[in-house]
Amino acid sequence: MLAYQKSHPDKFYYLTSRFFTYTEKGSSDENWMFLDEYKSTVEYEKWRRVAHEDSEIVALMDGFFPKWDALIVPDSRKGEVWNEVEEFRVVLR
Repeated sequence: MLAYQKSHPDKFYYLTSRFFTYTEKGSSDENWMFLDEYKSTVEYEKWRRVAHEDSEIVALMDGFFPKWDALIVPDSRKGEVWNEVEEFRVVLR
């Protein structure tokens, strides 16, 4: 999946995609989080459309997500869309 994304940047509208893990002390459960950053809501909506209409991407996801889902605790997956409050942004470097 990552190799395809990197070799087809024209098909993916995010600026960056990052993956984070976190394990609470004393727990054996690892929490995962993806953060995909888009330039705008419009770009995000373009991606949502392409993800359902582009036959190569649909086929890629159909092969990828069943394997991924096998690693996820049932009913724990959720998707959220957050919007930045730009006046609180701090960029140091």
